Amino acid sequence: MAHSHHVRHTGTVTAPPIVVYGLLADAPGWSRLFPAVVHAERDPAEGGEDVLRLWTTADGGVDDVRVRLTPDPDGLTLGFRYEGPRPPAAGRSGTWRIRPAAGGCEVVLDQAYAAAGDDPERLAWLRAAAEADAKSGLESLKHAAEQADRIGDVLLTFADELEIAAAPAAVHDFLWRAGAWAERVPHVTRAALTEVSPRAQLLELDTVLPDGSTHTTESVRVRPGPGRIVSKRLRLPALLAAHLTEWSLTETAGGVRAVHRHTAVLRPEAVPDFPGAGATLAEARAHVRKALGTTSRETLRCARVAVEGAEKGPPAGR
Repeated sequence: MAHSHHVRHTGTVTAPPIVVYGLLADAPGWSRLFPAVVHAERDPAEGGEDVLRLWTTADGGVDDVRVRLTPDPDGLTLGFRYEGPRPPAAGRSGTWRIRPAAGGCEVVLDQAYAAAGDDPERLAWLRAAAEADAKSGLESLKHAAEQADRIGDVLLTFADELEIAAAPAAVHDFLWRAGAWAERVPHVTRAALTEVSPRAQLLELDTVLPDGSTHTTESVRVRPGPGRIVSKRLRLPALLAAHLTEWSLTETAGGVRAVHRHTAVLRPEAVPDFPGAGATLAEARAHVRKALGTTSRETLRCARVAVEGAEKGPPAGR
């Protein structure tokens, strides 16, 4: 039987304990909070515990796991336990604890892990992973909590949509097979797609923005359910702290309603230098909305042209 090993990390946060706990307890928001989390959503609660489906980046791939959460708002603790952890782990669990302190609070993260057969190499790998996760998680939590009073200014959410006269499966196929976008979407000049699994992929695009500049974007994309594609951007411009999107397809009487939702978090410290010296946060928000919305609408239009044309078939006599 594998033995459990433990590691503890602590950090200080200049924010009220309840604010820090609130960020941790909002599990669907972990994709904004933690760099390695691509997407998180709750399954129905079981036995007094919250069951979370979690997609994370790991060693160039994507893990899809279930995590049981044990929230305790009165005690300011949040326990977690991975169900059926992937090798080399034979077990993984832990607890976040928030302790009031002068000027804010102390955050303690206890983690437990085990490797099949207590293999030394696997244990060393798991310990290194736990150390890296803790360091990244505490830094991200500290930054988010200390900026929480500005979240209304830096968080930008919006959606663009289009009605398409085609089957949802055809639209989904166009969106999922993004490796062909360089030939099908005008603002994309290069597309490199790596299939990690049938439900996860890595996508790298070179795109031309409305101002004529060219940017390379690198994203993880997963399919959490029918008619949905969720994406998290890995390579971010200086102005953004996070960028998440979701394509959702809803069948209608005439075909499908395709919606592209964006969630972006701006970096206030980068605003004065972008898009020009002395820029305001409002100007930066407008710039991001225009740039992302323009590419979304163009991709939706390209999807409509491609799939509606395919469903009508070639002209008669050809």
